[in-house]
Amino acid sequence: MSNFKFEWVEQYLKREPKVVFDVGTWDGADAIALKQRWPRADVYAFEACPDNYAAAFKSGGVKAAGVMLVHAAVGAEDRDVPFYSNTDTALPKNPGMSGSTLFPSPALIAIAPNLTFLPPRMVRGIRLDTFCRMFGVGPIDILHMDVQGAEDYVMGGLGVLPRPAMVFMEIDATQLYEDAVPVDLLRAHMREDRYTEVWTDEHDALFIYEPTRKPHGGDHQLPPPPVS
Repeated sequence: MSNFKFEWVEQYLKREPKVVFDVGTWDGADAIALKQRWPRADVYAFEACPDNYAAAFKSGGVKAAGVMLVHAAVGAEDRDVPFYSNTDTALPKNPGMSGSTLFPSPALIAIAPNLTFLPPRMVRGIRLDTFCRMFGVGPIDILHMDVQGAEDYVMGGLGVLPRPAMVFMEIDATQLYEDAVPVDLLRAHMREDRYTEVWTDEHDALFIYEPTRKPHGGDHQLPPPPVS
C-alpha cells in the first residue's frame, strides 16, 4: 500500500471522488482500497508489466472489488513501448515492483543490487486523454501513480483534458531511470499546470490543482519520449 491518506480527499477535494485512476497498480491493492473507501467511484487500475497484470487478473481481487483493470503503459504516446520488468531477490514472493518503461540507470543498480532487469517486452502504450475518450470517462478526481520515473510522461498524456483535482505520485525514482524527468523539473511542470504541492516525504508527493492560480513559467513542455 502507498502512503496516500484517505483524509486528504475530505480536506482538499471536499466531496466524494467520482473517477479515480491508479496508474502502475502492481497487485491492485491501492486500487481496491480506493474502491472500498469510495464504492460509488469509478476506479481504473493500469498495469504495464505483463507478469503483474496477469497475476492481478488471475487473483480476481480487482474484478471482485469492481475495479476496471487495464493492461497498458500510460504515457505520452499511443504506441507500443518497451517495458523493463524486474525480479527482486530481496522479495522473491513479490517480484516486479521496480519495472518501468524507462531503462534502469547505473545509479539504480548500484543502490539496489538485488534487482535484476529482464529484456524488454513490448506493451501497449496509451495516453490518458485517449483512454478517457475511448471509454467516455469524465474528469479525473484522483490520479494515483507509481510509474518509476515516468511521472511527467503520464501527465503529458492528459493533453487538453481537465487536470485531475489531486495527483499523488512517487518522486524518488526520477534519478534512477534513464530519460526520467528530474524531480525539480517535474515539480516545475506541476506548478506550470497550476498545481500546489501540499505534502511530501522522501518518496512521494501530493499535488492539488488550483485552477484560479496563475501558472508559473508558461505551458508544460513535455520532453521527447524515450526511443525504443
